[in-house]
Amino acid sequence: MLDEFGLRSVIRTAYQYQNIDNGSKFMDMLKDRNLITHTYKEDVAKDIYINIKDEYI
Repeated sequence: MLDEFGLRSVIRTAYQYQNIDNGSKFMDMLKDRNLITHTYKEDVAKDIYINIKDEYI
């Protein structure tokens, strides 16, 4: 049973129970998701786009 809420906690738990292989990659995606929702800088958005295209998919 999951006592904590939040995506970061879910990722940690999924990695702990081996439901996902690369927990750090999921944490990187979460960081980028949080960053892109609050950024208005084109260079940051382009970097995140490249991460999505080359690393996360």
